[in-house]
Amino acid sequence: MTNRLPSLRALRVLEAVWKEGSIAAAAEHLNVSQSAVGHQLRQIEVLSGVRLLQREGRRIHLTEAGESLAVVAHRGFSAIRHEVDRLTMRERLPITLAAMPMVMTNWILPNLADFQRRYPDVALHLSTIQSDQVVTPEPEVAILFSLSGDLPPNARPLIHGRAVPVCAPSYLAEHPVKSDADILRGKLLHDEDSRMWRAWAQRAGLPPAEARDMIYLAGSNMLFDAAILGQGIALCREALIARSLAAGHLQVVSDVRIDRTACYYTIVSNDGRRRGGVSAVLRWLTELARVGKIAPNPLRSSDGSKLSLNEAHLPRTQE
Repeated sequence: MTNRLPSLRALRVLEAVWKEGSIAAAAEHLNVSQSAVGHQLRQIEVLSGVRLLQREGRRIHLTEAGESLAVVAHRGFSAIRHEVDRLTMRERLPITLAAMPMVMTNWILPNLADFQRRYPDVALHLSTIQSDQVVTPEPEVAILFSLSGDLPPNARPLIHGRAVPVCAPSYLAEHPVKSDADILRGKLLHDEDSRMWRAWAQRAGLPPAEARDMIYLAGSNMLFDAAILGQGIALCREALIARSLAAGHLQVVSDVRIDRTACYYTIVSNDGRRRGGVSAVLRWLTELARVGKIAPNPLRSSDGSKLSLNEAHLPRTQE
């Protein structure tokens, strides 16, 4: 089978021409002659049978095919450069922990010093993740969200995901809330999950809120920030705002809660199961959920018995 992969040198030259905008600029960037640049590009043309360059007047630039290959080469080299930058960190064998943005900023980061104090020999690489997005490379430990309480195999429920209406004291000073109906007459903050306020109104036994004074925000982090700033009432995941409630930055304005079967859960990748430090991360997360102001999700198995965090290898759970 013919090897149709150009040399790395030729691809590097092609990337330089694309980034610098001309053969002359690429040659200067690579500290080689313009003829050397042309020679490398011709190698790719001979291999592929496709022209990479075209002349318009006195200007020579990449063809559409040349630009397409240059973009692919650039992405590949960028991935390699990124991995090289991480080599020093990989020497310490960090455990990759990924969590949804609200979990990371409101729960993991505020407690990070505690993990470092308790496990000084375990390095962490933290990143954010969304439940509906594929992440490459796969994190060794991920904290994800399930609205229904249905968990994938080998997942462990961590903290509950029920939502409660909250707002800042400054909002309450201008918009007193004396009943659940007052909430729906106020300024309601929404994220992408537009069903939440409808579900809350239904659970409270009230008609849905009228489509006025509603603010839509991209993501739960922005929703949380807007509530803190007194912009309105938000339905926030109660487990993730415990610190703000304790500090008085937010106040719960109703006993009515929704998404009672929802939970955040941990899942470990195949590579993570072979890493000793992963058990320390899972143990720390479990203890945070138990001893903090966050109650574990009251999940039950199919026979109705309660599940502890250590029994949560469940394909399905229910309230």
